[in-house]
Amino acid sequence: MGSLVALCVLIVVLGFVKTELQNKEFALSGNLTLKPAASPSSISSITWKHNDNLLAEQLNKESPPDYYPPTEKRISLNFKTGELSIIKLTEKDAGKYNVEINNVIQNVGYQVKIIKRVPVPTVVVQPLACSETSTDCSLDCQGDVTGAGTVRYFWKEDDGDWKESAKKKEIKNDADTQTIKEFFCKVKNSVSDEESPATKNPFYKETSSSTVNEETDNRNALHQCAGNLIFKSH
Repeated sequence: MGSLVALCVLIVVLGFVKTELQNKEFALSGNLTLKPAASPSSISSITWKHNDNLLAEQLNKESPPDYYPPTEKRISLNFKTGELSIIKLTEKDAGKYNVEINNVIQNVGYQVKIIKRVPVPTVVVQPLACSETSTDCSLDCQGDVTGAGTVRYFWKEDDGDWKESAKKKEIKNDADTQTIKEFFCKVKNSVSDEESPATKNPFYKETSSSTVNEETDNRNALHQCAGNLIFKSH
């Protein structure tokens, strides 16, 4: 009687054991690979489920794996490592993934989210009337990030380093800003990142050294031209 009670208690306890789900994000139309968090040295059987529905299983190493609809043509199973792979991901591939190895449900599974890659952004100067006479303006890193999950923004000035910031960047028409020729922005999520083309700084001003160099180059060109004319006249 005591053994029976103990067995019943064990069954009830096991029934309340929950699988820990690790969050994973993958790109729409991309590929997915999931591996057991803890795999035994020897695998005799393996079963993967998606939202509690059979997805792939192999009952022994001699038999081929069985794949189930609707992803049977896009999935593969590595019996040696227990890894599950899916290609050409769709939004329907999102959800909960659990694996059972040697008839034991693993205590770690995956909550998968399928997201879009970020687009190539464009830096838009606002307002449209912003010019070298304006006191301040803003730069907006624009691009449709619908369905791209959590997105981060970065900004770069000329050949400087990328610095994470907000989607909009405020710029003032001061001495520091006037030395910057171009601005760039970058959009990034967990599966992709894209950089914008260069956008000219509306407040940029040529430095005196640049002006002097340009005048020197012009004078040198004129002297060379004059020298050529004198040489030809002789």
